[in-house]
Amino acid sequence: MTDIWVESSRSRRVRLWAESILLVLLGFTSLVVGLTNPWPAVAAAVVMFAAVLLRHWRPKLAAGLALVAGLMQLTQWTAFNPVADLGFAPICYQLAVQRDSSARRLGLLLAGLATACVAIVMPLRAPGPRTAADLVATGAALGAMGAVVAFGGWAGGFMRFQSRRAVEEQVAGQLAEADRRRLMDAYEQAQTRNRIAADMHDVVAHSWAVVAAQADGARYSLRTSPDRAEQALEVIGETARGAITDLRRILTQLRHAESDEGTIGPEQQQVVLDRMSASGMDLRFTETGERPTSSLLTLTAHRLLAESLTNALKHGDLSRPVTAILLWDKGFTLDIRNAIGATPGSGTGHGILGMTERADLAGGQVTSRREGDQWVVRATVPQPGQQAGQQTGQQTQRPQQQEQA
Repeated sequence: MTDIWVESSRSRRVRLWAESILLVLLGFTSLVVGLTNPWPAVAAAVVMFAAVLLRHWRPKLAAGLALVAGLMQLTQWTAFNPVADLGFAPICYQLAVQRDSSARRLGLLLAGLATACVAIVMPLRAPGPRTAADLVATGAALGAMGAVVAFGGWAGGFMRFQSRRAVEEQVAGQLAEADRRRLMDAYEQAQTRNRIAADMHDVVAHSWAVVAAQADGARYSLRTSPDRAEQALEVIGETARGAITDLRRILTQLRHAESDEGTIGPEQQQVVLDRMSASGMDLRFTETGERPTSSLLTLTAHRLLAESLTNALKHGDLSRPVTAILLWDKGFTLDIRNAIGATPGSGTGHGILGMTERADLAGGQVTSRREGDQWVVRATVPQPGQQAGQQTGQQTQRPQQQEQA
């Protein structure tokens, strides 16, 4: 899964261009203001400009440089450079948006120091006679402006941090729920396999034991007692036909068990799509054709779509779109493509195995493989009637091939 704390390449380019333009304007204006004042104002503008440049790569170092720039302006009133002090806003923002809690606390401390210094120290540096009321009014005005700049930047960054963390927790919860459902499905599939294995063992073992015993009896009685041999052959035929009937019944029970999970409609499918979109996935879903009435088809399509999108969410590059095309036409065809993430996935492959088993159960097939820089999942499942017809045709052709051989 793509880290939501890391910017995409496109947004990074846009941000760098916008910041470059603003930095040039801010740096030029602060230098112009500083040149009309003593050298501390110019030095403060240069140091603050360097701090703003470094805030993305070294936010704590940028905080230290901003503090130095602020202290330079406390030497005298004419060294005060309010344009350069606007750099406190992006620096405090960058500190507040960090995952490191110490960086967020440092940003809050920096905002508090900047506001306190401009509200308390700078009024004392103001020229001319001053009364207590003048000091209080000047301090309140400067403190309010400083708070808007410093604490406003920190608050904006902290809200951005909270939104990212909320999305991260939401995605983690959805992935945990998907894993839980997958484990439940795996457990149910294991229970089904165990039941089928036991039924198959009973049918096959009993039937072939009877067939073997009757065949031996018929071989010994073929010359001495043809009637008994003929009776044994009749028992073999009846046993074989009964075994075929039992096997069909087991397979019918398996298919009905899958179909009894419930009818999946557009509402349940839209819930899955909405969850993926809310998790940060740029999902482009297209559905064409008339949805069939077969619950087996709709359930299989729903499971394959949900599993494929879950894998794309966990292991894909979400900075690029994920496309999903569902075509209903004498069954359905599903095509899902997502960009492969930079970090290799650590999955166990149970999801792909489960998709293959579901498609096989419905008479279809699934392929899941890498194509260039994309991971592509294709599924094709025909209508149950068509598949039954194909199997019947295959069963009627096999005896002819054996007879020809």
